[in-house]
Amino acid sequence: GGGDVWRQRALMNMGYGGGEYSSVVGGFGGQLVSTITCLECGFQSPCYDPFLDLSLPIPAHAHVKEGEDAKAGVVCPLEACFEEFTAVEVLEGADMYHCSACQERRRATKQLLIAHAPRMLVVHVKRFCHTLTTREKLVTPLAFPEEGLNLSPFMLPPETPDSSHLPPPPPPLYDLVAIALHVGGIGGGHYHALCRKREE
Repeated sequence: GGGDVWRQRALMNMGYGGGEYSSVVGGFGGQLVSTITCLECGFQSPCYDPFLDLSLPIPAHAHVKEGEDAKAGVVCPLEACFEEFTAVEVLEGADMYHCSACQERRRATKQLLIAHAPRMLVVHVKRFCHTLTTREKLVTPLAFPEEGLNLSPFMLPPETPDSSHLPPPPPPLYDLVAIALHVGGIGGGHYHALCRKREE
C-alpha cells in the first residue's frame, strides 16, 4: 500500500537502500532531523540521524523528584514530553552558530523533528537526573493514550514536489503494546514489564 511505498523511501533516505537492512532496522528504525536556522539571513542547515528509540525529557514544570510531595494534580501527558523534545532552542552568546552563508557567528535556532517515523515506536522517558553533585529520580506520573498516539505534530512536513504520483503518507499513529518501568528509588529497585494481551 501507500504506507509501504513511503516506508521503503524512508529506509532508502536513511542509507538502507535495496533492502540492505536488518529486521530490527526495518521495524524500529526511524530518522531525526536537527535543523539550525540563522536568525540573520534565514539560512538553514539540516542534519539527519537514524534512531531505534527516542529518549524524551519530562518538562521542567512537571518535575516531581523522589521524596518530594506530589504536586497537586500533576500528570504529564506523553505528548508534552514530545513537545519538550522538539522545542525550538535559541543559540546565542557562547553557543552562537557559525553561519555558512553569513560567514560569521550568528544567533540561530535549533530544532529536532522526526523526519521518518518508525513502523514500531520505542520511547524512553528520562527519569534520572544527574548534576555535578547529585543524582535524582523523577517520579512524575505520565499519561499516554492506549491507542492512536499521533506523531504528526512532531514530524518534518513531507516534501511532495517530486512525489506527487505517490499517495500521501499515512499519519504516524501508534497503539500501546508494552511498558517497561523501574520500581524503586535512585539507590536500587527492579524493572517490570507489562504487555497487552492480544485479543482472540
